[in-house]
Amino acid sequence: MIMKTKLFSSTVFLLFVFCNSLFADSPITSTDIYSGYKNEPIVAEAINNSILTEKLLEYLVSPQNPIAVKIAVINALGWDINGKNNADVFFQYLNKTNTYKSIADFMQKADGELLICMAYLKVMDDYFDVNEAVSMAQKAKSKSPKSYTVNIVCALIEAQKAMSSDWCEVYQFTDRVRENKSLNDDMNETAKARIFGYMDGYGKYCMPNYFQQAIAYSNQKNYTQAVECYKKILTLNPNDYWANNNIGYNYFLIEKYYSAIPYLQKAIEIEPNNPFAYSNLGGIYLALGDYQKTISYCQKAIDIKDKYNADSKGKSSPFDFGEPYYYVGLAYAGQNDWEKSLSYLIEAARLGDEDARVFLEELDRSSNASQQQRPTQQQQSRPQQNTLKKDPNFKLK
Repeated sequence: MIMKTKLFSSTVFLLFVFCNSLFADSPITSTDIYSGYKNEPIVAEAINNSILTEKLLEYLVSPQNPIAVKIAVINALGWDINGKNNADVFFQYLNKTNTYKSIADFMQKADGELLICMAYLKVMDDYFDVNEAVSMAQKAKSKSPKSYTVNIVCALIEAQKAMSSDWCEVYQFTDRVRENKSLNDDMNETAKARIFGYMDGYGKYCMPNYFQQAIAYSNQKNYTQAVECYKKILTLNPNDYWANNNIGYNYFLIEKYYSAIPYLQKAIEIEPNNPFAYSNLGGIYLALGDYQKTISYCQKAIDIKDKYNADSKGKSSPFDFGEPYYYVGLAYAGQNDWEKSLSYLIEAARLGDEDARVFLEELDRSSNASQQQRPTQQQQSRPQQNTLKKDPNFKLK
């Protein structure tokens, strides 16, 4: 049986106000990476200084020292809204032992770790003008593609640039690094927690995008990817009704019935007066052959739909479809209660449920004047149309 339901998306209206004065709260200025390395003596040295000392410079250029601790050192030096010049000091120090004709020459010759240190120093010096730091960080990543630290710092610098245009993208830069399991884990968990404790706050601006992607995947019958998009929403808001409901729906479509059940139960827990998850759960229990649970859940959807429609008028599309009647009709047919079965199927057809109409026509053809013939097991368990009803009022914005 292909379950029919509506795919819903929360429409979120976003008003962004971008101005430089807000950047004091930003990916560069609000991620205290050094907190994960406070016990390192060199980090303690940096905490007590705002400029690079000879000792700190020696540490940063030594290839023997861990890149994550180097980044913690730079982070501990801090930032200043009026600007700093630690990047220039670093470059001059490098030129004592390596002759770089220019920054372009440095970008070409230096290794990934030196490049990411320079990029991070530059953006900490001036987090309003980050274009050169972005280019340098991306070059560092190309030279050290497997380093988690290099990747995450590059992502923070890219996210800083995105602050003036797209706050969802701000979140996605670091989230992609988190999801990349092929990286060498060279940063400790405390430092990561400080990064994501701040960066995840931007995730809420991605929710409309994730809904849109999920619905597109579902329409393409790529239900597994749709589930993954909805799960991203749940990482940002575990109590999103429609994400839970639609995960259950998409799991149903790939016949992962038992995986679907807890998400639909969660949706019911979140909004106990919303009929959609009840109807969907009833459809799942019909597929599993549990007719009593089908009747129970779908009858609940029927009982509360009128109040739901009245309360949600003007806010969301009404629940005015025949699915729960159809499912109950099939469940009663499975229990050989033909009188109740027909009453629900007729009501489903009256409400425009095409599968119920087709089912009744087939039932009528298989009947004779004195006795109705019991439908086949296939007819009881699977609607005849494998199409999804779309919410006519649904729009993604």
